[in-house]
Amino acid sequence: MTVIDRLRTDVQLDNEGGASAAPLCESQPTQELCASVKVGDIEQRYALYMAATPTADTVIYDPGGPGVSALSGTLTLQSVQERLPSEYNLLVLEEPWVTKEISENCSNSMSGYYSALREAEGIEAAALSIQVECALGQGMYGFTPERYREAVSMISESRNLQIKGFLGHSFGSVRLSYLDSTVPNIQPAWAIVTRPFPVGVEADELMQSRADVLRGVLPGEIASHEFAVEISSRSIPVTRFDQFSAFVGTGYVADAELDEVLSSISSVADPQLIGTLSDQLWMRYGVDALSPGVLAFWEETCDTMGQVTNPPEGISSVEDILFATASVCDSFDVASTVESGGTDVCVTSSVGDSVAPASLIGEVFDEAIVLSVDSRAHGDVIGWEDCWDEVVSDD
Repeated sequence: MTVIDRLRTDVQLDNEGGASAAPLCESQPTQELCASVKVGDIEQRYALYMAATPTADTVIYDPGGPGVSALSGTLTLQSVQERLPSEYNLLVLEEPWVTKEISENCSNSMSGYYSALREAEGIEAAALSIQVECALGQGMYGFTPERYREAVSMISESRNLQIKGFLGHSFGSVRLSYLDSTVPNIQPAWAIVTRPFPVGVEADELMQSRADVLRGVLPGEIASHEFAVEISSRSIPVTRFDQFSAFVGTGYVADAELDEVLSSISSVADPQLIGTLSDQLWMRYGVDALSPGVLAFWEETCDTMGQVTNPPEGISSVEDILFATASVCDSFDVASTVESGGTDVCVTSSVGDSVAPASLIGEVFDEAIVLSVDSRAHGDVIGWEDCWDEVVSDD
């Protein structure tokens, strides 16, 4: 049986065996394997890639986010499984926002917030409108700890899986914290998280730490005048708002390109690049529409880091942009902490990472093995193989 034949067989088993017929997989097709399980009154989609040699041993893979569509095909999940040094099944849960229908009022409130930021007017009221119109904080877009635990538990039971490990990136550290020891059958024996989100650090400290790292790499001179550059590939002009947003977005730029990109942003030599980085940060499309994925981002990050003390009233620095990304969190409290319990944890960090500052990772993951890596770019997962050697036992 070829790999493709085996994967097709797995899909048939998903639909005929322990999992549901996955109507959401049919009505909203994915580019990965897809099954679903009922969690309360919500259908939870997931992908389960079975090892070539039958086994119950399973690794949960969490690519981070929030706001990531894990089953879209961009992550090529089968290749993730194939890169594991040992034979494991690979389980991936999809964030709820992907299949959630968004009301027109909610969409309008997101557009209103984005416009308020750009115009530096009515930001606080626009943030409150999102909380009300989109009903943030009810677990409709991102995971709640309870829903995540219950989904993993139900999938494990219905598919006869044994959760052995957890492999995650960035916000995957928060999902790992959901798998606490209150549900023993889903607590992994080991966990690896590259560039982990500093779980439980309050918003003010996190955003200021990120700004401090950014300040260490920003050019000495930044164009201080207001500007508005029209470009054919973008429906709205590139402005200083986009420039500062782009600086924040350089946290994901590869090291080899960073100096050139920073120079282009600072001098406004490449407005198209500035617009692209800004739009990626805010998940903007169309004119002023924001992806529903940003609701998942707010819902889970707010529940993890809480509110900012002084939301910005305008945008004139990278600090303002960073605090603006969290200003919708005004009504939330810090909820998550790191409790490794019986899980052996290894994480990676970089002193140049402006998304997950190394100084905070050292504080939060004081019981974990922390491996330092050179690459600044937050999306770089280098070091996970070294972590594997540190915490994974193949007996």
